[in-house]
Amino acid sequence: MPSAHLFIHNVRLKAPKKGKVPDFIIAGIEKSGTTSLFVHLSKHPAIEMVPHAVEYMKAGKLDNMKEPHFFNKRWTKGLDWYRGLFNDNDKLQGEAASNYLFKEEYIKRMSSVAPHAKIIVALRDPVARAYSQYVYSKELYRKLLPGTLSRLRADKDRIIKIVKLRDISFDEAIKIEIKKGISAGTGNIGKGLYIDLLGNLLKYYPRRQILFIISERMKADMSGTYNNIFDFLGLEATKIDFEMDVLAGKYEKPMSSWARETLSEIYGPYNERLSFLLGHKIDEWGVKDECASVYS
Repeated sequence: MPSAHLFIHNVRLKAPKKGKVPDFIIAGIEKSGTTSLFVHLSKHPAIEMVPHAVEYMKAGKLDNMKEPHFFNKRWTKGLDWYRGLFNDNDKLQGEAASNYLFKEEYIKRMSSVAPHAKIIVALRDPVARAYSQYVYSKELYRKLLPGTLSRLRADKDRIIKIVKLRDISFDEAIKIEIKKGISAGTGNIGKGLYIDLLGNLLKYYPRRQILFIISERMKADMSGTYNNIFDFLGLEATKIDFEMDVLAGKYEKPMSSWARETLSEIYGPYNERLSFLLGHKIDEWGVKDECASVYS
């Protein structure tokens, strides 16, 4: 007789009452096109992306329709909460995250809950990705700074630190991260050490359950890329009304030559190992694009 309880890492959880775990997860990587994947996969008639997220947002329990953040931020809410975001019907259920790959702990949790889920990973030129993240973060600081300052009027040291983060140049940010030590999954640079992050993923998921998407190729051939994804998910190809550069913005100024050369040198060995894993070189990476978009 089947047990009425589930065991996840020695934690006894009651059998879930509704919903299901997702059939596939877009697991990242930040600033590599996860939002675009979420938007366009939602348009396939046989796919539902976090269908009940809107209900949770209205109740103040979610801050992002695309990303439930279950495996990193909301693990303590339990399996029932997570399953309740999805329908148990004949459609494929999916979710997207930009940061599940940044810690092995998150991947381990993911595999314990959804071991049979198919995983989609978007990979963007790490040099361009690092700059994109930096620009995006600066925009957030600019938007949030006025309210933050009003709350921290008595904490001058904290205010000075926030203003410095808002005003720091990309070159300075890189130098600080290099001095502190680059760590996979953290900082502007560390989140681009893809091969180390994917090594953790492959500890818990077989290669046949993972599809790697090169962001630059996706942008150049949307139709071909999505037909490959649909095939990976076991679905028939369908015509999609594509939206180019979802949530995109333009850089105010290009990356410095020093920053580009420094990052290219850092990422070189990691990219070579990644190419070996993928079985092909990524010729699109390293191409200078001064008008590249900031996309997530």
